[in-house]
Amino acid sequence: MAKKDKLTKAAVKIGGAIGRAEGTARRWKKDAESSLKRLEKQMKALRKDFERTQKRLKKAIASVRG
Repeated sequence: MAKKDKLTKAAVKIGGAIGRAEGTARRWKKDAESSLKRLEKQMKALRKDFERTQKRLKKAIASVRG
């Protein structure tokens, strides 16, 4: 095998660093997407609960008024 010169060694190191950074970025993106989905589910549940509570309060107020 031919002897590697300094430029080739530097290119290999740079390529490896870029590959690791890309892998890390992909993992972070995947984690962020899953967190976002979980938050969306929680928001839907809270919205549904709020609407139920609002209906109950309206009925209670209507019955008190009359």
